[in-house]
Amino acid sequence: MYTENKIKFKLGNIETEWVENNVGVRQGCVISPTLFNIFMEELIARIRRLGGGVKIGGIKIGALGYADDLVVLTNTVEEMIRVLEVLDQYGKEWDVKFSGGKCKIMECTDVDRRNQWVLGDDILEIVNKYKYLGVEIRKGDGKLKGMIRNNESKAGKVAGLIRNTTWRCSNKYEVGRVLWKGVGVPRCLYGAEVLGFTQAEVNKLEKVQRQVGRLSLGAKKYTANEAIGGELGWSTMDERIAKIKIGYEVKIKGLEENRWLKKVYEELECEGYYEEREEFIKFIEDKYIEVWRVERNGEDDGMKMILGLKEDCYFEEVVKKMKEYL
Repeated sequence: MYTENKIKFKLGNIETEWVENNVGVRQGCVISPTLFNIFMEELIARIRRLGGGVKIGGIKIGALGYADDLVVLTNTVEEMIRVLEVLDQYGKEWDVKFSGGKCKIMECTDVDRRNQWVLGDDILEIVNKYKYLGVEIRKGDGKLKGMIRNNESKAGKVAGLIRNTTWRCSNKYEVGRVLWKGVGVPRCLYGAEVLGFTQAEVNKLEKVQRQVGRLSLGAKKYTANEAIGGELGWSTMDERIAKIKIGYEVKIKGLEENRWLKKVYEELECEGYYEEREEFIKFIEDKYIEVWRVERNGEDDGMKMILGLKEDCYFEEVVKKMKEYL
């Protein structure tokens, strides 16, 4: 792939002679991700051939790969033991070292066993929570409440950061507004597409947003919340979450049938796990938009037609998304 690829080593004032190198790729080389994907695809293919995993839409998912992260899914202890053996054998064949300190096991149900989970020479730690792609998943916590609490904590920290930053600035309004929209909102609403917020949790985030708004405007604590929101032109947290969730629904509806996200969504819908989602959509309808049900041949077919915004509502984006969704 390379011609006349030579390297030398330098330690302090000591340098070696140039030597020819026929192993590896150069740092930053565009072929590096492709080569890595080839190796990862072979590993995932071996895991699939075991026939284990979680069944979704009639098909079993044994592993999820994203960049250099790999999550293995099994239904039984025996399946996991076989997967760990495959990982160990793959590592020996291709001289791949799995980090025992970073590899974790999360048992979603109570497992009665005496043996420890072993990968190569490492004993894997059993954990009750795991963070994947920034989303914290906890054992037995279907609503990801740990993630919501983390987001609340991040919101408070960002508010403190903005407070410490703006007091040195001549234009508190512009700095506070930009920092909150660019840093604060993404942090406190990360993963909102799949998180099940209670109204109390939304109110906590709204309170932090109002604090940042007052700070940016230099307003007193007795200034009306409506005045703060109107001056800044910010959406409420209710509105922000609604936009995110409805936009996510629209995205899923538009995916091709062979996409895993679409399959998981439809599987959960068939199993009746989306009562909370349906309640949320109903909440949006009642609060922000006027709807009526269409009848065909004298029967209610469930189609909803959006007539318009309710009085004093500035939620045009929600209406737009709802039109696309419905």
